[in-house]
Amino acid sequence: MKVVELKKEMDAQFARVEERFAQIDGRFAQIDDRFARVDEQLAELRREMKAGDEALREEIRAEGETTRRRFEIVAEQMRSDQHVVLDKIIAVANDFARFQVGYAAEHANFARVLLEHDARLNALERKP
Repeated sequence: MKVVELKKEMDAQFARVEERFAQIDGRFAQIDDRFARVDEQLAELRREMKAGDEALREEIRAEGETTRRRFEIVAEQMRSDQHVVLDKIIAVANDFARFQVGYAAEHANFARVLLEHDARLNALERKP
């Protein structure tokens, strides 16, 4: 084989290698484009998540305020109910105290009558 023929064959093989490198470069360019799109999508996803995060935080904050207001209303109602119950307990205690006073007077009267009855029985038993 002559040098000219060898050079021609080597040039042809180098041309094929360069063509193959061009194809590989094209594939890398496609991959780079895909990565660029993925990066854009990730950036968009981050923006959406951040916006969603802020919205979620605001919703939680608003729900906390609503819950606090409702709790304050319930607590105030419980205080009001407590005052009603305490008023009823005081009224019942006052009624019981009046009942005790009346009962004590009746008991004293009954004890006096019983003593008088006992005294009459003793007097009757002494008479022969």
